[in-house]
Amino acid sequence: MFRFIVLIALVAGSIYAAPTNDKQSLRDSTDSWRYRYHFQHVFTDPSHSKIFAILNIKADAVIFLWGDWRGLKFENVTVEPLQSKINCPNPLLRMMTVETTPEVYNPIVTTVVKALEIPIRFKYSKGVFTKIKKHANDADESVNIKRAFLSLFEFDFDGLKGNASRNSSLYLEKNVQGLCKTNYIFTKDPIVPQQINVIKTIATDSCIVSPRTQTGLIMTPKEDSCKPRLNMMEVTTTIRYKINNTESDFIIQDAVSESRYNLLLSIPSEGSMVLSLNQTLRFIRKIIRSAPATEPKVPISLISEVPSHSESPFLPEDVIKKIVPMIRGDIQAKNVNEIIMLLERLDVQNIKKIWSSTESRRNLVVDMFTKVDTKEMRVFWIDNVITLVTKYANSTSDLALFQSPDRALMETLLGALKTARLSKEAMQQLSLKIGAYANKFSVLLETLDKQIRVGDKLMEQAQQSMRKDQKKLKDIEEIWQKEKENKVLIMTNLTSSLDKVLEVILQTHVIDDTHKIKTLGNMGYNKTLPVLMDMIRNRRQPTITRMQAIDALRKMPQSNIEEIQKELLQVYVRPSENAELRAKALLVLTKFPVSQSMIMALILTYQHEVSSYVGPFAYKYLSEISRSKFVPLKKMSVRAEKVLTSVEPVLPMMLKEKMSIPYIYEDGHELWSRMSSLLVWHFSASNALSLSSAAMDVQIIPGVIVNRTSISIRVRSSSLANYDDVEVEISAPYTLKDIVNMVRLYDR
Repeated sequence: MFRFIVLIALVAGSIYAAPTNDKQSLRDSTDSWRYRYHFQHVFTDPSHSKIFAILNIKADAVIFLWGDWRGLKFENVTVEPLQSKINCPNPLLRMMTVETTPEVYNPIVTTVVKALEIPIRFKYSKGVFTKIKKHANDADESVNIKRAFLSLFEFDFDGLKGNASRNSSLYLEKNVQGLCKTNYIFTKDPIVPQQINVIKTIATDSCIVSPRTQTGLIMTPKEDSCKPRLNMMEVTTTIRYKINNTESDFIIQDAVSESRYNLLLSIPSEGSMVLSLNQTLRFIRKIIRSAPATEPKVPISLISEVPSHSESPFLPEDVIKKIVPMIRGDIQAKNVNEIIMLLERLDVQNIKKIWSSTESRRNLVVDMFTKVDTKEMRVFWIDNVITLVTKYANSTSDLALFQSPDRALMETLLGALKTARLSKEAMQQLSLKIGAYANKFSVLLETLDKQIRVGDKLMEQAQQSMRKDQKKLKDIEEIWQKEKENKVLIMTNLTSSLDKVLEVILQTHVIDDTHKIKTLGNMGYNKTLPVLMDMIRNRRQPTITRMQAIDALRKMPQSNIEEIQKELLQVYVRPSENAELRAKALLVLTKFPVSQSMIMALILTYQHEVSSYVGPFAYKYLSEISRSKFVPLKKMSVRAEKVLTSVEPVLPMMLKEKMSIPYIYEDGHELWSRMSSLLVWHFSASNALSLSSAAMDVQIIPGVIVNRTSISIRVRSSSLANYDDVEVEISAPYTLKDIVNMVRLYDR
């Protein structure tokens, strides 16, 4: 049984009973307003940080008069089964969900639930709740829940009144950051809201700044002694309302609420983890009858149903009525972005209505439609792809760039390649765009393959670490097996689509070799690799064709890098090859992680062909690759200490002076980047430069003497984008091989 402590309270739905008077059930009150409230509360166990749980509660929230104050308490509280989740570095463990019956709740959770019936007092003025007071027996977590409920009713009513006429609809967007600041956007139009300057601070006794796990995230006290293990990185809530302003009251007709909680949980024994919680709610209509003048006004009531990500308070008809005139008129760039966002909420029928209503601005409409990545828009393009490729061929690039992988859309594009009456040039251009779209399939295929391999490895770790809990282990194995089967099914469909693309491209004789090679390169599919390799190896092929095949290797999956490097290195070190072809091979090699064999190839080339085209090109590569971002590590890691131990005896010989190094830079990606890191590191330490403000470049420049090189450093010590050459030039009268050997020590 876990000892849970509150992390965060999330509003999750249901206020549906109309306000009623309930004088008998409320002590010291004469009037009350009752709402049915369904919410969620998230708990975590401080002694076992990998466990957190979601508690679902339903209750009647009652607001009442309490002398000069107002009060809030919960009645008829019912608790649903507790969902326990495991938050662990092993994602397979995170997938575990266990329901616990209310009878086995630990005492802390029971105390929180019982304390909901204890009322809190507060003041209400100008749409803001202030001076919240809790009873001595009340629990902090229950106060958090009550405060979250009150936040739904906080509005800037002066702004509402000033932006709405009677018997009309008003659209309101309420943006809350950390429940501290609220920004309102009012408009009488469902889209293109005009922001007015209304920013208020909710004057609570405490505010969400740096919360403690003991008190959750709402109303966290600001105490000097508070040393939070939980830091809030971001908490934002956006609610979009559609409100009717009647003669008697404001009526919320519709609203969508989206909340984002990003938390950083630091555990001394386990490091840190980031927990992100997203909540989307949709509220539906509720009518409020105005209370008599003698009664206190509880301004707005909400009612909610099942959370939905796709709902919008703005009806499609309202959107169409607005954006069609905008498209026909003098549209601005910002309006285009707003229209694209609204198009994402429309179904196929309403998309077709806009299409048929804007024929005079069809180029603009096509430009926007191709950038909307929704299932509905892809269905529309499947029906209209012939029109797209014949009349608006240039926009096909946006279709390939913005649309998610869709098997039906890919098959439609391939069908257009075979059946549409296109010129040879148009067919070749379409093949390139099909290849670019296929690349999304290849990337997803590679990602899923990696996820399966990682998942299998994690499963092996779980089998070792959970041997004593066979029941949970069995549950995890079943969950992973189902997840793995889903991924394999998706991979099968992706592979089928890519195989079809490869077959069509190779068999379409209208497409010339140049465009076929470029299309295969755009695909980035591992099954295109043998075709491209055969072209590279075939020395009877024209040089330009072989160069194009080499260039087409850029997008190949990471799993094929070793094979690609091996082939390109053979081309690069072969003296009889064309120098331009060898340069192209080296250029493509620089796009992949540097290997030891590649460094040796550079050395061999330099020693034998100092005056050739490839020799200077190798130096150019080294110079470019050394210009990288360096991340200062204020505290040396174990590996950094080993690096320091191995490098310290070498650098003084090279730089002819004693080193004193308080910091270390470690890039960790490419061998030559790490070499330049060492030099910059030494230079900044020797010249007492600020590591936070100085930006440096290392250039490797060919020496005048054969087999000699020099290293120069330039530094920019301000935020301006100009460099000043430092009056110190560090020369290294060693061969390139000597430098490589020094870097190898660093790389151990």
